[in-house]
Amino acid sequence: MESVSEIPGIPLSVALPVAVLAGLVPLIGLGVVTAGARAAGLPRPLRLGAAVAAALAGWGLLLVALTVSGAVFGEVRTYTGVAAGLAWLLPSVLIAVAARRVPALRAALGGRAGPVLLTGVETARCIGAVFLILHGRGDLPSGFALPAAWGDIAVGATAPLAAWVAWARPDDLLRPGSGWRRAFLAWQFAGLADMWMAVTLGRLHAPGAGQVFEGPPDTAAFLDLPMLLFPGYLVPFATALHYVVLAGLLRPGRRDRPGRAPGRGLGYAAAS
Repeated sequence: MESVSEIPGIPLSVALPVAVLAGLVPLIGLGVVTAGARAAGLPRPLRLGAAVAAALAGWGLLLVALTVSGAVFGEVRTYTGVAAGLAWLLPSVLIAVAARRVPALRAALGGRAGPVLLTGVETARCIGAVFLILHGRGDLPSGFALPAAWGDIAVGATAPLAAWVAWARPDDLLRPGSGWRRAFLAWQFAGLADMWMAVTLGRLHAPGAGQVFEGPPDTAAFLDLPMLLFPGYLVPFATALHYVVLAGLLRPGRRDRPGRAPGRGLGYAAAS
């Protein structure tokens, strides 16, 4: 049965910061990868960063095209909520796999600078505060908006502290049993759990197939721009950052540094 839910209008106070942050994602990718590649001593770090930025921009433009054209998103259909869930899961996995399987990316993001930069970016999670605005307008259910918003705010507000730990205590993060390591890993897992929680609650409140909590309000706002940029772009990007950091700490592998002699420098990707 087709859902009769309508997608609510989004005020400028919400649309503008969401659109601006989404537009900054390719630039963030450019800066993080370039800085990490330079710190790792890779040749042509800017070229690597630009390639990542282009991939992120292409992904965002594809999402926008699928929405503007009405091919997948832009209106409430029976399976649009499922498609939004896949739009979060697939990019998250692809980014994490690329960061571990592409040698240059693994070296750039697995070195000492990688966890600092990737964790610091999570500060942008404070954007989740816009859920509170939409909840106050009656456009989002409290069962989703309150835990998702406050979870994101908590992670974003503590991200600078976690980044400081990665920068100031790199040896402790690599030492099993270290209290700094346990605290840092706990923060990463908490940030990841917040993402899974928000996506799950958003899906259970989404109109169409699989809806458990019926509205109004529901989470139909996330099926069109600009809010679709959350599940389809911002959330998978932030989720993948946690995956990359955790993979580097829990499954360290051999450094791959083109043009560098093996074993030079400090890094989380160093052989254990």
